[in-house]
Amino acid sequence: MILKKCFYLLVIPLLIFISCSKSSVKNSPVPPVTDTVPAAQWQAGTDVYFVGTVTPAYPNNTPAATIWKNGVTTTLPNTLSPGLDAEADAIAVIGADVYVSGRAHVGNQEVACYWKNGAITKLNNNGSSQASAIAVDGNDIYMGGNAGDANGNEDACYWKNGVLTLMQQENAASISQANAIAVAGGDVYLAGFTFNQVDHFPIACYWKNGVLTKLPSSINGSVANAIMVVGADVYVTGFNNQGAATLWKNGVGTILNGGATGAEGLALANNGTDIYVAGVINGAAVYWKNGTENMLSGGQPPIQNMCIVVSGTDVYIAGGLTSGTNVPQAIFWKNGSAAAFGKGTDLIYGMTVVAH
Repeated sequence: MILKKCFYLLVIPLLIFISCSKSSVKNSPVPPVTDTVPAAQWQAGTDVYFVGTVTPAYPNNTPAATIWKNGVTTTLPNTLSPGLDAEADAIAVIGADVYVSGRAHVGNQEVACYWKNGAITKLNNNGSSQASAIAVDGNDIYMGGNAGDANGNEDACYWKNGVLTLMQQENAASISQANAIAVAGGDVYLAGFTFNQVDHFPIACYWKNGVLTKLPSSINGSVANAIMVVGADVYVTGFNNQGAATLWKNGVGTILNGGATGAEGLALANNGTDIYVAGVINGAAVYWKNGTENMLSGGQPPIQNMCIVVSGTDVYIAGGLTSGTNVPQAIFWKNGSAAAFGKGTDLIYGMTVVAH
């Protein structure tokens, strides 16, 4: 069981954390919209990278893992099984090297993989798997996601330089999923959920160095989508069992949307002491800065993917899968101003911004 997720980015010295997530909250019905979002303008001195998929027109409509740099598209080939689909979920740029994690169809399975400068490598696992997030610490590359275990289940895991580590499970009847990763002070953090196959409900949780912690007030029906570490504080966002967007700081939960249902925190970033959460309310794009809600123009429902990056004083947010005849599926915002990006079949799952 891999519930599709995507992942965002936070840049700190010696550490790059990438995370972005696909909404799991069921949205209320919304009317179609006909807004036109202005075309993207790319700023000199800054490279903006997106990753996701492009689906060509029928009959050759196989989704292809894709990277965009300042709007220029490059396909990431699935040379493991040419002709089969692939998905790019997260990106890190380290000097001249570009790392992208995701998954590719190989035979009849989806398998975790990564691309380094366009060349694909399969990550070791025992079954279906996906690498949904990236963190870089010094010379070490970490990728978080899911991998099959010896019992044929799929469990939260990370790969450090290609070596697999599975996370602790709640009990023998549980499986789990990691949606985000962060590395700080030599410690590895994953956020996601544990899923008891008897109760059939996910419970939001995180792992520190493989040890499971269920988040307080995150009883049946909750999910954690993103995690970051700022100094001694650990932040996690997602939604609680009432479908309310939630931010946990060191395990203490705060409701972000006044307790209304149909909301979800999907991505995290910070600028010093300012904490940003990107997410959705009934499918509409939103972000919270230090708990204050800001709806994003042009982000009409149903937005399903959200990524956030803070670069200097600029805040970049990306989303995808909007509705309406003139609204692009993939859009992003710089400091709250929307810009059109991609075509109707393009989906953004991750992003990063590199100043030079």
